Amino acid sequence: MLHQGERCWVLRYVADRTYQVGESLLPAGTVTVAVYWRDRPYHLWRFILPDGRILGHRCDLSTYPRFRPQAQELEWRDLVLDLWWPQGAPGPYVLDGEEFQEARRWLPFSQVALAERILAFLQRHLPQVLEAAFQERSEGCFG
Repeated sequence: MLHQGERCWVLRYVADRTYQVGESLLPAGTVTVAVYWRDRPYHLWRFILPDGRILGHRCDLSTYPRFRPQAQELEWRDLVLDLWWPQGAPGPYVLDGEEFQEARRWLPFSQVALAERILAFLQRHLPQVLEAAFQERSEGCFG
């Protein structure tokens, strides 16, 4: 945990093995910095390669998280849709779109509507969201 504030939490993970995000491979040693906000139905991940270069960003759509400070736990429901934006790509692309179409059958209507609304917002504003997210030191998100 890098920061545990009232408004947001920032976590840091180090990959112990190779993972795949979209078509990109994250080698062992890749650092993930994840930002979770109490008042946003998504969270952001920045992937930093072992040599310090940014591999890309992922945005997972979810219900609004519940912070459980005493247990150092976060709780949210995955809304299936994610955005992946590899560094240097012209823009993000949607992950799990087909899976979301299946999930529409079992997700509550309110969560389907939330996912569609936040996806539309992020497809228009993800560059600004990312810039603000990783420069929010003055907001207390990075402690």
